[in-house]
Amino acid sequence: MNTNEVSRYQQFRQFRSEIKKSSDYLVIGIDVAKDKHYAFFGSARGETFRRRLIFENNITGFEKLKSHIESIQAVRVKC
Repeated sequence: MNTNEVSRYQQFRQFRSEIKKSSDYLVIGIDVAKDKHYAFFGSARGETFRRRLIFENNITGFEKLKSHIESIQAVRVKC
């Protein structure tokens, strides 16, 4: 590894450590496909907020994803 790769790896490890110690982060995994995408919403601590959201690869689908993110964040802030 060159020094740039080492630095990026250290930054990634630090960021991963911060996420694991905090419940402030919403982790979203997206399986990207040509027409439809699948998203998972959870926390770094293993909580599942939404197991599967299917949204289309267009602006309407992006707005659907964004809406779900905002609603999950709103519920988590109240807790």
